[in-house]
Amino acid sequence: MVHSPLVQALLDPTRYPHPVDDVRLIETHISWVFLAGAFAYKIKKPIDLGFLDFSTLEKRKRACEEELRLNRRTAPDLYLAVLPVYGSAEAPVWSEGSGDPIEYAVQMVRFDENRQMDRMLAEGLLTARHMDALAETVAEFHEKHAARSLDADYGRPDSIQKAWEDNFRQIRHGHPPMDCIERLDAIERWTAERHEALRERFVERKAAGFIRECHGDLHLKNLAWIAERPLVFDCIEFDPFLRWIDVMNDCAFLSMDLEFQGVFPLSQRFLDGYIERTGDFEGLSLLRFYKVYRAMVRAKVRLIRARQEIGEGRGEGAMQEFCRYIGYAFASTQPVPTGIILTFGVSASGKSRIARSLTEMLPVFRIRSDVERKRLFGIDRRQDASAGFGEGMYSRDATRRTYERLLILCERVLDAGFGVVVDAAFLRFEERERFRQLAAEKGVSLAIVEPIASVDTLRRRIRTRSKGVSDAGPDILEHQLQTMEPLTEVEREHAFSWDTEADADVTVLAERILAYFTSPATAGVAFRRNVACQSMDR
Repeated sequence: MVHSPLVQALLDPTRYPHPVDDVRLIETHISWVFLAGAFAYKIKKPIDLGFLDFSTLEKRKRACEEELRLNRRTAPDLYLAVLPVYGSAEAPVWSEGSGDPIEYAVQMVRFDENRQMDRMLAEGLLTARHMDALAETVAEFHEKHAARSLDADYGRPDSIQKAWEDNFRQIRHGHPPMDCIERLDAIERWTAERHEALRERFVERKAAGFIRECHGDLHLKNLAWIAERPLVFDCIEFDPFLRWIDVMNDCAFLSMDLEFQGVFPLSQRFLDGYIERTGDFEGLSLLRFYKVYRAMVRAKVRLIRARQEIGEGRGEGAMQEFCRYIGYAFASTQPVPTGIILTFGVSASGKSRIARSLTEMLPVFRIRSDVERKRLFGIDRRQDASAGFGEGMYSRDATRRTYERLLILCERVLDAGFGVVVDAAFLRFEERERFRQLAAEKGVSLAIVEPIASVDTLRRRIRTRSKGVSDAGPDILEHQLQTMEPLTEVEREHAFSWDTEADADVTVLAERILAYFTSPATAGVAFRRNVACQSMDR
């Protein structure tokens, strides 16, 4: 491959002021990264793509300075300095010499590339544990490090419209394959319609402070697992409008990327953890819109790269990936089956395990009574707030308020176009009935999942389980066993018992609920039989 004189020169290990055995080049559509010894050096390409302009040395310098400032928010130990390059393109030097700088580079500490999350995923090493930590990291970044903007144009409906319109314009300017045009047209129509439908929501989100200086490019290649924690790097530096965005836009990029890579459960695990931490159920109304938008961003990037590579006699792989992103975006515009899933059971019966598993397998989001009860009282979800039954947060009035909150959140998730798993005890008929009424009002199915375990098992579990968000102890369990109101015959028509002491895959339950949501008239037969299926107690 033929490189520019500067790139060719920087591939020489002797050009660096520290020990370097060899230099490896990573090239993207907008930059070159030189991996040299213990460091990496990133240089912007002198290009103007419309959505970014690195065409002059001064513009590249400013972009490098912004990259350093922004990425030190999440990776201060990784980003070291902006270094000027002196000399000539054929003979560059890093130490100050005669004349002015010919280029600028961002100097970074080099890390093991195998710890990048895209590499970990390819090796089968990326797990739910990493998603849990990443959800906490991203939520903390959004809450503590990303400044809010109420007065600027960022996040206004017109600004959001310009972003997606620019995407489609740039894609069409890149002459996409003819066999993608029909789907491209359909995606653009859907985006325009959803934008208009969400216009008022965009205004509300900005007023509520959800437009923040986010990452803007939150996908697996910009994430790593270093020293047993997530490392977030390489955020958008070239356009503040692509960085000052709704926090759900930021999350949607990673969710889309995980789904595109074929790991829907990890996408759901990340979103579930993020929403549990932040309580941003309202943001789910924007999730599909932003996932489609993010898929089109990636499609645009792959098309640009394909055109660059075609000029070098390559480009087939990038063009195929462009078409895959178009296919993903088109599929994401289609509605998904929705419904309400209630858990029914005493403490330690396995409700939360089942609820989390269903969240990872179905297009549903989980609402946890243990978390929302504490949120109502301004208590961190991990804080111990134990009290006797009927006291403090567990008084009858507090429980009533908690279930009212669960009902409100359930409706929000349904209105966003997703199903809901409500992870609560639902030991009283009155509590369950209000959700049945909501399902009827919304025209969706209601399923009740009843975890089954012996009383001895329940007592053993509650004595030995590790501390989580639940505050329930043995006294609460005994009170629940004595006072719970069993499901009525009518409720049992929509109920599915699930043996949590057996060792089988919960996938069976997820498949039957999905079938039930898709075609209640036929799938409901299995629920009326109330066949006790097996579940993995994990």
